Amino acid sequence: MKVSTFANSDTYGSNGISQFQTSATALGIEIISSYLFPVGQTSFAKPIADALQSGSRIFIFFMAAVDMGTLISQGYNAGLFKVGTQIVASDAGANSIVWALMPKLQVTEMMKGVIAFVPSPDYTTHHGARFLSNFINQTNTIADPMTKICNNQSDDSGGKSPYLFKTALNPLAPTVYTCSGVNFTKFKKDGSNLDSYAAYSYDATYAIARAMHVVLYDQKYPSITGKALYYALINNVSFVGATGSVNFSHALTSD
Repeated sequence: MKVSTFANSDTYGSNGISQFQTSATALGIEIISSYLFPVGQTSFAKPIADALQSGSRIFIFFMAAVDMGTLISQGYNAGLFKVGTQIVASDAGANSIVWALMPKLQVTEMMKGVIAFVPSPDYTTHHGARFLSNFINQTNTIADPMTKICNNQSDDSGGKSPYLFKTALNPLAPTVYTCSGVNFTKFKKDGSNLDSYAAYSYDATYAIARAMHVVLYDQKYPSITGKALYYALINNVSFVGATGSVNFSHALTSD
């Protein structure tokens, strides 16, 4: 299988497409062209022309929704994205921003052949169910969701200042605050209205915490460096988390 990739050059795009490229190589997928571009780019004429020249028929997108819409529109008009081609996108591809600026009569044609993958944790597994239960049963960090008046007993660190969750209600009166915490009672018991990234954030935080423990306590480093943390992650961190099996691969070619 041969594919072409398009991605933003920011952390989201470059890291996401880098992981795809690593996995693609292991699976024998050949990447015949790859393009990185800044968020907000308005013209894709050259990468589209190059992709046409290469004969690509399968395209991997990892970028902001607005850029995806621009690229799909320009690629469609140039004859790159047409019947017989396939676009596989990250979750941004399921955002209405992608087709918001497309001509309404052409949205169906332009979006034909686009598949977007949205992360969806399985809360029926043992680890997923345990995470969900622990999450939704936390104490609210907003005492009164209606007024958002801060409460010293539940909205800050044990009744002591400063508040953990606060924003200035009025910039001209900084002593008046509104709580910006979480009302956990709003989440359904099946997790259907919980942001899917919550579980991924939980697993990511645990992975970093575990790697930091390895560096400081197992390897006896006096302090944590980015390099030490990176190698601790790929060599020492592997677990079953709320989102399933979590492990890391070596994506760098040199130190």
